[in-house]
Amino acid sequence: MHGSSGHICGVVTVVRSLVAISILFIVGCATPEPIPASERFTASTPVKVVGDFDDIESAVRIGASQSEMAILETRRPSATVYEFDLLTITDEPARLRVEQDAEVGSGVASLTLSASVGRFGNRPWEERLIGRIARRLEALHGVDVAPLQDP
Repeated sequence: MHGSSGHICGVVTVVRSLVAISILFIVGCATPEPIPASERFTASTPVKVVGDFDDIESAVRIGASQSEMAILETRRPSATVYEFDLLTITDEPARLRVEQDAEVGSGVASLTLSASVGRFGNRPWEERLIGRIARRLEALHGVDVAPLQDP
């Protein structure tokens, strides 16, 4: 009699496992399509700076390097917008957008910087990247060259 209760416990365990697997399968099949990477990014609060529009690429190169990121791709969707795809040292994707709001002088513009780091955002890293790019744009403002500053 004792042996049959062990057999019944084994059958109950198998049935519970099958029910759990079935539920997971049904829930997994009902899950919506994954969100494309381009729609997953949520940009940080935009930061406004004044800088020379022709210094953006060099400022981003320096700011990304100081933030331990590599530039994967640079795009110009319009004459007043730059978009950069970046990768962090920990293999997190990042995106940076620089928009020229208005020209305030010869080659000098009001710029809006916004960034998104990681699949769900990483505010400290976003602020660090934007801050370093903004500082570099300020250092290059009105001059041809400027010494690099420690981050």
